Amino acid sequence: MANSYYPHSIQNKMKRDRELMLDKLIAGIDVTTQNKVSIKKLVGVGKDYLEVIKKAADSSFDLVVKVASSGGGLTAKLFGSIDIKLLHYCACLVMILKPSRRKSWDVLMAAVDPRADSSESSLLNSSLLNLTTSISETESAHVHVVHVLEKPVREAKYTAINELKQ
Repeated sequence: MANSYYPHSIQNKMKRDRELMLDKLIAGIDVTTQNKVSIKKLVGVGKDYLEVIKKAADSSFDLVVKVASSGGGLTAKLFGSIDIKLLHYCACLVMILKPSRRKSWDVLMAAVDPRADSSESSLLNSSLLNLTTSISETESAHVHVVHVLEKPVREAKYTAINELKQ
């Protein structure tokens, strides 16, 4: 068990409270969705990002989905320090969702690299496209598949200099 700042009895009560919160959250999911999807709740104790990374690796998860954290510095303002750690160290794909007022998605973009130089890159491209199209089916959204060609460094500098002169 992870080290904790709380005595065992308080830690267990906090864990039960979080389990009840999850029960309420799960109860709010549409009943037809609940019948189609297997939902299992997990409450860990320890450093949040470490516990998520361990659980993702131990249970062979394919995807971790999380709402973006708010935090301090510039990077943390963009993603949050927990989010950055998940993106760097998690063994599976990580999707960080920015809190939004929108209730649904209309257009999705999958940024892929068709020059996949390894089977792992090719598999990631396929997984990304499968996830994007799966979400688009649920949301009745359009999918755009995007790849950006990088300009050679010399040409990019020349273009940038010319654009600054104008």
